[in-house]
Amino acid sequence: MIRPVEGPPTWKHLMSALAIIALIAAVWYGMQPVYSPCVYFGNHSYEKAVEYGQCDPPKTRFSTWTQ
Repeated sequence: MIRPVEGPPTWKHLMSALAIIALIAAVWYGMQPVYSPCVYFGNHSYEKAVEYGQCDPPKTRFSTWTQ
């Protein structure tokens, strides 16, 4: 049987919670899209420019970290 936690949290509990939060934040930040600098003319949106091949599609930040 699992024993319930007694007393206030120890420094090990706080450090492990901080490490988990930092890991979640790093993964979230790494999954955000990065758009390539692109110049397109006319009444196109960025999505149309990507569709026409004038701009590169967005990538995740993580993919730019590994290059």
